[in-house]
Amino acid sequence: MNNSIFKSRFVAAILTGIVVLGTPLYIVAEDEDLTNQLDSIQQQVNQQNAKKADAETVIVSVSEQLRQIEEQLRQAQQQLDSIQQQRIAVENDITVNEKNYLLKHKKRLEGREAVFYKRVRDIYINGRLSYLDVVIGSQKIFTDFANRLEIFKTNY
Repeated sequence: MNNSIFKSRFVAAILTGIVVLGTPLYIVAEDEDLTNQLDSIQQQVNQQNAKKADAETVIVSVSEQLRQIEEQLRQAQQQLDSIQQQRIAVENDITVNEKNYLLKHKKRLEGREAVFYKRVRDIYINGRLSYLDVVIGSQKIFTDFANRLEIFKTNY
């Protein structure tokens, strides 16, 4: 019987040793798995943080480019407005100049017509016109003389 008690105590001691010694091995193994998982998660967090930093850098760069483009657009709009104002001013000047030019030449034409009608009337009343009348009658300018001479040649 001694032998059986010894055997049962020996078995109990071995089982107790296995349980006591086996538990820390299991805990160490589980600890190692948790550490590996923690390291893996930390790497993923670091990767995500790096991606976030890269994205923020891109956002800052794109924002700066957008700001520059908006500034260029604003300047171009100002230039366009200025050019349109200049165009309107030039168109107004052209309109005024055309009116003045037309009025000036209309008055000049009316004056020449009056002189022409007076000459025709004088020719009709007095008869023929001589070269001397053409020269004397065109006292102001050479073109008037040339016009009178041409009229004289076609009539005589």
